[in-house]
This record gives sequence, C-alpha cells and structure tokens, in this order.
Amino acid sequence: MPVIFEYVPKDTGIHRLNPIVKILMLVVLFTMLSIYWDLRFLLLLTFLSTLLYVLSKTPAKWMLLSIPFCIIKFFEASLLGIMQSNPELFKTLPTDVASTIIARFGPFTLTYGGLLWTLAVILKIVNTMMLTFMFIHTTSLNDLIRALSTLKIPPKIIYVFIITLRFVPDMWRELKMLINAQRLKGWNIKVRNPIKLLKMTRMIVGAFIRKVILHVEILSIALQIRGFSLNATRYPWKIKLTSADKILMVLMVLVLVVATYLYFTLDLGKI
Repeated sequence: MPVIFEYVPKDTGIHRLNPIVKILMLVVLFTMLSIYWDLRFLLLLTFLSTLLYVLSKTPAKWMLLSIPFCIIKFFEASLLGIMQSNPELFKTLPTDVASTIIARFGPFTLTYGGLLWTLAVILKIVNTMMLTFMFIHTTSLNDLIRALSTLKIPPKIIYVFIITLRFVPDMWRELKMLINAQRLKGWNIKVRNPIKLLKMTRMIVGAFIRKVILHVEILSIALQIRGFSLNATRYPWKIKLTSADKILMVLMVLVLVVATYLYFTLDLGKI
C-alpha cells in the first residue's frame, strides 16, 4: 500500500505523461523559479504549481506535513530579508521605494525591498515543494529509471537518485511497523505525563534509529556489490512520446526560451 511521498497510480492526465516530459517540466519551472523575483510572476507560477498539484490529485496532507519546515524557512527568510536593506541590490525597484522602512528591530530595519525579497523566497520554497511532491506522486520509479537510462544518465547517478526517492517511504513503513508492534504489546502514547511519554517513545526512537542505520548499511553494500563499471549492461529502452507529450515539450521549451530572453534583455522578473 502506498505511503506518504510515494508514487500512487491514478488515472490523471499528469500521470499519463511520459516521465521525460515531466522532467522537462520541472527543469523549466525550476529555472523560472530560480531567476524570477518579481512577486507578480511568482504568483503566476504559484497558480500554475497549485493547478498541477490539484490536477494530479496529490494529497493535500503532504503539504500540511511540510508546514514545520515552511515555518523554519519563513523565519530564516525573514532574517535574511532584514539584511536586504541596501537599495542598490534591487535592479528595477525605485531606490526610494526599496529603501522605505516598514519596521525596526533594534539596530536592524525591514525595508519594502527586503519584504518583497522575503515574500519571493517563501513563494519559491512553496512552489518547489508543490512541484516536487507532484512529480513524486505521479511518476513511477520504474518508468523514471527507463527515462533516465534513455537520457544516458550514468547508472550510478540513477541508482543514488532512486534510492533517495525510496528512503522516506521505506523509513515511514518501518516506523509504522514499529508503532504497530508496540501497540500489540499494550503500548499507548496517550499519556499526559511528559516524562512518562519520553520513556515510552524512547523504545520507538531507539529501534527506529537502528533501522535507519541498517538501511543505510544495506544500501552501501548494495552499491558496492553492483560494481558500476563502464561495461554495465544497458537495456534498449525507447522513448514513446504521444502527440500531447510532443506538443507540451515544444511549448515548455518555447516558454523557457522566451522567459529567459525577456529576463536578460528587459529585466522582466527582476525586482
């Protein structure tokens, strides 16, 4: 049964896309996210990412589980935003607007330009997470291996990439098995005493850490046994692109070329 951060077979248009098309989609969108700082364009990309997230039927709880990470990154971006007080750092924002002080924190000041920079960083993080989760949810690992092999990606890199995608689901299953095993022994985490709670969870944490270490050790041994060499066997997989795949690939390349051209020639997307 699929668990969190794992591929789930569904009948959606994004699921049916060739993995190479989805890889190209991520490359295009991530490139635009990396170069654009204008909130108007980032909000447009956020709308597109949300649309892809919804159309792919990626579980909303995946984003909810990432809220703690988003909160940490929010405070980190806020601290960095306070440091963006030099109006000369901004390319298109007028100097008097960029240097407008919004709030003071002791010797530090939050300017309008720094606030825009902070909001841009947060939108970049949210978009990156949505697109990554969408890709994981809609792309079979077997299809992904075939696609990466077709693109002549070195087998060792493919192996490490796939193992990385498998790590969280595998560890989540192990954690659920440990919790269920303890519950069968009468273990109940619903206690109000924090000291007792720590003692009860210590067994789970210790066993889980041992599982993680064992998992990493197994992967290391497997990597050595496989012996990735220049004479490694390659399977003659062929790319099968539908008409929709080809049209999307052409459109995405055109969008990337136009967006990059406008960015470097007209400063479109800069702040």
